Amino acid sequence: MSAPTFRQRAASPTERRPVYRLPLLRAVCERGLGAAFLHPAPHPFRRPAAVPLVAVVNDRSPSRGPAAFDPGVLQNLLQDIRGALILTGDCAPSYRHAVPIAVSRRLSMILVETTPAHGELWRILISDRAPASLVVLTQH
Repeated sequence: MSAPTFRQRAASPTERRPVYRLPLLRAVCERGLGAAFLHPAPHPFRRPAAVPLVAVVNDRSPSRGPAAFDPGVLQNLLQDIRGALILTGDCAPSYRHAVPIAVSRRLSMILVETTPAHGELWRILISDRAPASLVVLTQH
């Protein structure tokens, strides 16, 4: 007689969603801002017409840095931003506190979700391509 095997239950779609983004989504809806979510190439990207724009760059799993993204798309996004928040650790505290404040200013901004290994590369890229923007690198 063999022992029964137990399978780990797969995460439901609700469990897989990044719920820490809810404060951002609420703020975007309340203020009538555009929102875009960017993933590494070759995912298609279409920039929303709404301005100001909040762009979320998902460079987390696996994190490969700016080189994994289409340079033309990044340039298009960065030409109009006035602020950048680079999140290299736990995103939840930043999304709860900093993001709603930043969005309340109604400025186009980019939020980069990445790892500590690539945070500095993103800071350099954004500082070079959008020199008029304020860039904040968080490490939780």
